[in-house]
Amino acid sequence: MLGSRFQEGAFMSDELKEKVEGQIDLASWTMLSEHNERGAVVIVHPDIDLVEVAVEVAQDNVTSVQGWLDSGMIFKPEESQVQAFNTQPERQFKFIIVQPYVLVQEQSN
Repeated sequence: MLGSRFQEGAFMSDELKEKVEGQIDLASWTMLSEHNERGAVVIVHPDIDLVEVAVEVAQDNVTSVQGWLDSGMIFKPEESQVQAFNTQPERQFKFIIVQPYVLVQEQSN
């Protein structure tokens, strides 16, 4: 199981952001694939901040999250993407668990 977990708590925004920043970790696709199989993986586009997305998801900010979904900035991986990731199982992603989701962002080289 992946080690880092973030669970929503009664934190002020700055405290929540700091907690989230401390929970971002790296994992290979091999480690993330089991979470994808249960439908928990959400890909975060590299143009937006993974921490910001995690905070908004944790705070259940429907407006922000729906906007990102509608614009394609966050999305569930399509089968073709999963197949591509499976061909490079050691591909690295930044991730954070915000129950029940695993937010992932491809690690830039």
